[in-house]
Amino acid sequence: MSSGQKKITLKNRIEYGIFLFMLGSARLMPLKLAYFLAELGGSLLFIVDLKHRNRAIQHVLHSGIVGKDKEKAKEMAYKSFQNMCKYFTELLKMPQLADEETIRKKIKVSWCQELKDTVKDQPYIIITAHCGNWELAGFAYSIHTGRTLLSAMRDLDNPLLSKYIAENRIGWGHRVFSRNEGIKPMLLELKKNQSIAIVADQHAGTNEGVEVEFFGKPARAHASPASLHLKTGIPIMVTILKRLDNDFNFEFLGFEPIRYTPTGDKKADIQKVTQLYTDQIEKLIRLAPEQWLWPHRRWLDINRKTPYVKKDSKVNGTENENT
Repeated sequence: MSSGQKKITLKNRIEYGIFLFMLGSARLMPLKLAYFLAELGGSLLFIVDLKHRNRAIQHVLHSGIVGKDKEKAKEMAYKSFQNMCKYFTELLKMPQLADEETIRKKIKVSWCQELKDTVKDQPYIIITAHCGNWELAGFAYSIHTGRTLLSAMRDLDNPLLSKYIAENRIGWGHRVFSRNEGIKPMLLELKKNQSIAIVADQHAGTNEGVEVEFFGKPARAHASPASLHLKTGIPIMVTILKRLDNDFNFEFLGFEPIRYTPTGDKKADIQKVTQLYTDQIEKLIRLAPEQWLWPHRRWLDINRKTPYVKKDSKVNGTENENT
């Protein structure tokens, strides 16, 4: 075993065995039944997982998306749990459902006209969010555009699950790499005139991100997409794959690509581009808020161990992490 590999524990093997059982069971079920059980599972999870249920409700209220209406916040958090389980069900059944013909038929592309006109010929730095089905989005992009795509993947705590998911994310020109490898694989891919994809809606650590506003509240977002854009000049495309129903139909949503001319102030430029892509993520989430994972600890001024104190944004700084 190399030093970079995690030791496989008995717990890992038990978790993986349970996963394989769920995988086999899901593939035996008709799609409608699988979605029904996913909704039921989401409902049960919402009842028993008090920690994440309460956090999700708090975050919905904190965002202001439903104002101060606690019942609406609870309803949105509840639907978020159900959609999370639908996503997991789709992941289990993906090999059965996601062939090239089905993806072309089942996914409606609703990108802005500029994206539609350029996406087949122009590489993009693609940013997406944990909303709808972000796994299927990579396959769909490659199939609809005919371009290869390299996606960043966060390694899971369970190396067996991590290996399985990584292997099943590959196909139709879509490849993955571990985020632990840093920015280099993405930069090399962009230099080959190919697209890359990053899921960039989660909290970034002090040394990885810059402070931005997200739903009008302070958050820290990943700086790497902005750094790559400023280094290469390749535009940023922010998109999500919104679930439309319980029949594996989706809609690809995306606004105008982000193109930014550097001013020479690297710190300010990175902060500006990061805010621009964060604004587009917010706009897309507002189109399907019940499909976003609200339990994420996204903001700096809620559910943190220490009080939030606004400080100058730093890409490689020493300000408090507030976690």
